[in-house]
Amino acid sequence: MKNLKKIRLGDVERAYLLALRVGVLAIATVSLLCAGYFVVDAAWRMFVSTNVAVEPTVIEPAEVSAVMRDFAEANDATEEQEGPQIPAFIRERHAGFMQQAFAPYYRVYAAAAEQYNKSEDETLTAEQLADRLGYSLEIYASGESPVAKAFVEEPEFQRQSLAALTAAMADPASVQLLSQYRDAERVERCTTRNVRRTVRQICGYYYTYDCSYTETVPTRRCEMVYPDGIVSPLAAFTQADQAFGELWIAEADRNDRAAAEAIAERHATRAQIGPKLILALQVIGGFLVIMFFFLLVSIERHMRALATETASAAKGEESSEALVESSKPRKTRRSRRAAPETSNET
Repeated sequence: MKNLKKIRLGDVERAYLLALRVGVLAIATVSLLCAGYFVVDAAWRMFVSTNVAVEPTVIEPAEVSAVMRDFAEANDATEEQEGPQIPAFIRERHAGFMQQAFAPYYRVYAAAAEQYNKSEDETLTAEQLADRLGYSLEIYASGESPVAKAFVEEPEFQRQSLAALTAAMADPASVQLLSQYRDAERVERCTTRNVRRTVRQICGYYYTYDCSYTETVPTRRCEMVYPDGIVSPLAAFTQADQAFGELWIAEADRNDRAAAEAIAERHATRAQIGPKLILALQVIGGFLVIMFFFLLVSIERHMRALATETASAAKGEESSEALVESSKPRKTRRSRRAAPETSNET
């Protein structure tokens, strides 16, 4: 088990040392490349001349003529326009809105007016209805109405408003109100008001004086009117249009605030990139310092192991020499003992 741990620790140690060597070599290589790039960039900048000749100023006559033609056209257009000047692209955008988006919108009102208007009621034209609802060119160009801006510029507003107004005018409650308006008859309504008036008169015979006085006289006035509570198609359409615009603006504001809060949170999250990177660099720096000391300890340990192996090898050689020397005298004694025996035999 101890050998297994030693083997695993040795593998981890070798892997860390290899990664440290590779990292040091990579940093050194990048440093050399950056230094070379900076040297080349600095050398290139040394050869950039600071003497620049001023180009001569030349205005072609055609340029002045073109400016004058534009000025004349703008002046003619200003004289033709009535009221405040409105840019051409605003007029084109509003004209496209009236032809494409407001036309089906107007047809919803026209259908209700045709079905429920009284004989004395007048059906408004598309321009009159747009002006009545606040979608005229002047109101849109002023930029003061967020509903008009959304209606003219946002296709989703146009789609949803058309669907909402169509459903609202066809709703049973709206149909009931419009039917009541169509079937309503004028009734006599009389009102009594107290009116103060001055009665002028002269008093006296021989000596006259002004004895005028003021009195309150009840005055009764009767007229034929429609009963209260009935709603005309124009009023119903206007109410539905205003309701949709208010709901749209409120919902759009809520969505904008939610998006702004989400963006602020994400900016706050992204703002932590720098501190997190600095913290990561600090951790890496601490890791490199630890690895440096670890490298020193590893080198010292390897040197100690190498010294131990060298000492053990030297001791082994000394012991082997001692054995050799100790074996040599035994052989001489035997030879000495053998020598007299041989001499006696002779």
